[in-house]
Amino acid sequence: MFLCFFVGNDFLPHLPSLSIREGALDALVFIYKNLLPGMGGYLTNGEGGLIFTNIDILFNNLALLEEEFFRQH
Repeated sequence: MFLCFFVGNDFLPHLPSLSIREGALDALVFIYKNLLPGMGGYLTNGEGGLIFTNIDILFNNLALLEEEFFRQH
């Protein structure tokens, strides 16, 4: 559920490279699935709290995706 916030909603715009119509959810799940074994835990702690070190890892990998997106467009 947390990953879905990155593709935007009625109140927040999505990141330029994360359009639902262009497979953003699949891309996020793919990135997260590949990162999960090396992170040593999830993005949230199960009580509604965030694990910022793991989110930072995800953001760094999303930044690479954004970089590639802007090179192509």
